[in-house]
Amino acid sequence: RFHIIAGAFGYWETGTDGQVLDVTPIGLTTLNLRTIDNWNWALFTQATLDPVEWLSLTAGIRYTEDKKGLTAQNFDALDSESPIFTKDESAKFDAVTPMASVALSMPESYLVDGPFDHLMGYFSYAQGFRGGGFNGVIDPSMTKLDQFGPETLDSFEVGLKTIAFDQRLTFNMSLFMATYDDIQVTTQVEIEDPGGSGLTIGQVTSNAARAGNRGAEFEVIALPIEGMIVQATLGLMNPRYADFRGSTSQLDSGENLVRDGESFNNAPQAQSHIAIQYSLPVRLEGAMSGWLTPRLEWDYRSSFHSAFPEIRQGVQPSYNLLHARLSYAFLDDRAQIAFWGRNLTDKVYLNYVTPVASSFGFIVKYYDAPRTFGAELSYSF
Repeated sequence: RFHIIAGAFGYWETGTDGQVLDVTPIGLTTLNLRTIDNWNWALFTQATLDPVEWLSLTAGIRYTEDKKGLTAQNFDALDSESPIFTKDESAKFDAVTPMASVALSMPESYLVDGPFDHLMGYFSYAQGFRGGGFNGVIDPSMTKLDQFGPETLDSFEVGLKTIAFDQRLTFNMSLFMATYDDIQVTTQVEIEDPGGSGLTIGQVTSNAARAGNRGAEFEVIALPIEGMIVQATLGLMNPRYADFRGSTSQLDSGENLVRDGESFNNAPQAQSHIAIQYSLPVRLEGAMSGWLTPRLEWDYRSSFHSAFPEIRQGVQPSYNLLHARLSYAFLDDRAQIAFWGRNLTDKVYLNYVTPVASSFGFIVKYYDAPRTFGAELSYSF
């Protein structure tokens, strides 16, 4: 009735990335080298107590220490032997983050004569932590690399999990709320090129003071007849900045905006998914007998902005996607061959946007995959 687990986690990474920028009208280039030296370690423990059959209590705590190191160098296109600028910075971040949950399960004796096979309600709280770091963008006026701080998240969730009708119907739902402190936000900015070739662009991370998100998730899995599975999910959320001052406009780099109340980038407020498949037995000689399974999927995303809202060309309207798959499993399900098609209606929709309108008067749009077909062959040993 009492369980406890403890552990440790750690990683270390180092590497160098080089980038040649050639974005000015006169075609001058700058070579940027960025070398990272990061490590992270954590100690954690979690305990669960089941005082009675229908009640489960869980609590845990984690200590994390995060070190970020960055060496940034810029070289002129005409002289790549010695750097124009070299900046070397490092910092450590640490946090103690707790979690707790309560789960209430209906005793089996109460479910005998009803439609439910399993019924559980729960509440959970968790705090998350993301360490800070440094921006690798160098401006000639900078005496040191620009640093951004750590981000913390407090999340709350209450939900219900059910299985009913002899395990033919599963229904899960949850309501959640999250509050962010010093949330990290990535934007594109213009900077003066250290090589003297004019303006260039860079990606920087900054901290917005506060933000929040709330929403709901629903999931249904049904087995209406033998061999058929119907799945449906619906996600609703409303992530918005509560206190975000001094953000640079993506249309005019000289204008600072107050983004209080704005929604997050790349965050549709509604997403849904429906899938249906039906497995049919195929009788052949020996081990070639198997199951033929056609599957059809539909996805929906509501509208969202991939850049900040002032970039109207970065808004993706709501869209639907249709996918299909036909698979055949044989050799006692060890082997499978499948043919599939994605985005069958050939919908054109955004993946993400690089907004550089304030610097060069245009934006760069990246689109997701068009209508695509493929085949797979797998074997499990």
